[in-house]
Amino acid sequence: MRRDADSLASSLNGRLQTSGGDQDRALRLFKAHGSSTQARRLFATKPITDVSPLTAISPIDGRYAKAAHSLRPFFSEFALMRYRVQVELHWFKRLFTEKIVSADDEATLKKVEAQSAWLDSVFDNFSVADGERVKEIEKTTNHDVKAIEYFLKEKFDENPELANLKEYLHFSCTSEDINNLAYALMLHSSMQEVMLPQLRDLHANLSGLAAELADVPMMCRTHG
Repeated sequence: MRRDADSLASSLNGRLQTSGGDQDRALRLFKAHGSSTQARRLFATKPITDVSPLTAISPIDGRYAKAAHSLRPFFSEFALMRYRVQVELHWFKRLFTEKIVSADDEATLKKVEAQSAWLDSVFDNFSVADGERVKEIEKTTNHDVKAIEYFLKEKFDENPELANLKEYLHFSCTSEDINNLAYALMLHSSMQEVMLPQLRDLHANLSGLAAELADVPMMCRTHG
């Protein structure tokens, strides 16, 4: 009987692949010819509990993780959080330095300018622990950018000079106002700090090899 079930499974699996892989249709076929237990055994997916390069969704985090390691500060979720923080804080400062919300309030402007170094330090010192706090807040907000805003409000509460100005964080912004600038900064920083330096090194190495091996004969050029 087990052999018959395996034969049926093999046959239906072939029909499944031929029909474009519709699992619901295959289950109906199997139930028509066998048991639901057999159907579930055929199409069961074993849960993955061990995290390793082999179980990574993307090869960037699997096979090529070592080569891509230097890009983690720019393209990880942590990096996106950090650059969102930078955009939010620069916008907060511009609200006052451009007198968008403080046209007649020189005292508040001077207070914000005096705290400029502290505001920059929130971005510069953004840590994995800070990122974990953002994720904790996100469990309540169910919104990643709003979680950044609330995280920054917590930071402002730690600074008596700025605590009463925390409601100006994210003032007049949508999430996309923050996101598109954050992504642009991620691309720009990664290009300047990782990609272009490595491309320059590669160019120099190839130029050196081309000069060194210029007189070495090659049988043929089959791969470029």
